[in-house]
Amino acid sequence: MNFDDVVNIDPETMGGTPVFKGTRVSIQTLFDWLTDDKSLEYFLDNFPGVSKEHAIAMIEIAAKKTIPNESTIRRKLNKVSKTITSATRSKNSSGNGLG
Repeated sequence: MNFDDVVNIDPETMGGTPVFKGTRVSIQTLFDWLTDDKSLEYFLDNFPGVSKEHAIAMIEIAAKKTIPNESTIRRKLNKVSKTITSATRSKNSSGNGLG
């Protein structure tokens, strides 16, 4: 399931706030409840218009957007490593006044 299958953004519905398709329940509400240590089941019990399938899909979509995959992490670590190496070389080549 992709973002457009789960989310509706329409200026006529809650002023364009992203909501679960077919509801007036904002996506933010799900994450607020989960952040407040409410269970997914508790959220679904209180917002019966939101399907479990849509809620889980939204969590998975958000996770993919916020959690970098392994290759992204390796690329960033490699870049940081090169920056540190370059800075170390520059510092060493500028001399310490002893040579």
